[in-house]
Amino acid sequence: MADPWAILLVHFSDDDTEPFEKSWYEELFTRAGAGKWGLYDWFRDNSHGRADLTGSKVFGWYKLDMKASEYTGSGENQKGRRDLIRAAKQKARDAGVAVDDFVGTVVVLNTGADLFGGSEGAVGGDDGADEALSGLAVGVQAQEMCHVYGLKHSKQLGSPDLEYGDPWDMMSGLTPFASANPTLPAVTPRGDSVYPIGPGLNAANMWSRGWLDESRTWVPAGESVSEEIQLRPLHRRDLDGYLAARFADLLIEFRVPERWDAGIPRACVLVHEFNEGCSWLVADSSGKFEWTAGSRSGIDGFPSSPPPGIDLGTVRFSVDQIDVEAQTATLTLVRRPGRGAEQYFPEWWPKKRQPWLEERVTYGDSLLITPTDVLRIPETSVLRGVIDGISLANRSVDGTEVQRLGRVIDAADTVVFHSPRSQGPR
Repeated sequence: MADPWAILLVHFSDDDTEPFEKSWYEELFTRAGAGKWGLYDWFRDNSHGRADLTGSKVFGWYKLDMKASEYTGSGENQKGRRDLIRAAKQKARDAGVAVDDFVGTVVVLNTGADLFGGSEGAVGGDDGADEALSGLAVGVQAQEMCHVYGLKHSKQLGSPDLEYGDPWDMMSGLTPFASANPTLPAVTPRGDSVYPIGPGLNAANMWSRGWLDESRTWVPAGESVSEEIQLRPLHRRDLDGYLAARFADLLIEFRVPERWDAGIPRACVLVHEFNEGCSWLVADSSGKFEWTAGSRSGIDGFPSSPPPGIDLGTVRFSVDQIDVEAQTATLTLVRRPGRGAEQYFPEWWPKKRQPWLEERVTYGDSLLITPTDVLRIPETSVLRGVIDGISLANRSVDGTEVQRLGRVIDAADTVVFHSPRSQGPR
């Protein structure tokens, strides 16, 4: 099904310059530019063909009833931004354009006055001077249009306050892994690309919009899993095989430095979850977000599964091989269901949020987990001294101090966890 957009060319009342011919904008935004590394191509490839911009049209130019100096929407003034979009839409309606019949709207300015996207539309501009990054570059405008589709900025587990946490994903702003546009090679006086493209969209964000091809996504056939699989590059629908894997609440993908991902450093596997309305990048056991051959889930130095007497179940996986020439990544995935919560337990605490634990633990608490129960030990309890005697101290991973999760006491089949005072549950 097509997702046609209305592209509205507008200018402020005191600047009627038109930097490019109408055909230039048509090649950037519509099917007229198919094969030329524009937004039509980006959405086709990064939605597995489901966000089809066929039918998109360019309208204008329209003259706004305000001077450039009177526009106050840039930055935190969301009302001013909404007013700009609404004013542009009204100008188009006055000219006979059925704006509301389109899936989304992009307001294109003849200046770089602002750059944003939201539920009412996206805005970007370009004065044609090639002095700085263009607000119409695929590497930035695709993100703003994705905001119209409902996507938020992508983040990384462990750093919830980092607004742009996934450099392999378009929804992390102008990431360092963008690359030059082969069709629009202009550079700024500093030598930076004016019209960068990429990177692609991660599998979690694709899945959240219904864009991930489920027929090309590996999912476990049953509750218990012990399987080796191969993934193809996420956006290469022309290659046979799985394009992603959905394992528990994670999405696993393979990315290679080509096409939209030409700017990424090397071929790698990426792991994400989708939670709180956005994608979260997940690290391997050593804390690296770029999974390469030998990467595994969990935390280095901590047991990958509880002792048999604690029937909580485990989920773990590893990257066995990456073959760039064959365009494959080989993974091993293991799942042993148990009684109660099983997601990455105990591997992912506190890196992985565990709602079933969060309901029972607060800052500074400990958990005493036995084969039959999970007991909360408040920080003020007289039992805390006993707990402290058997818990582990801090350790260092890649030079970073992290809180040890606890200790397995084989004789009693008991696990002790401390909730870090500095973080607490999220």
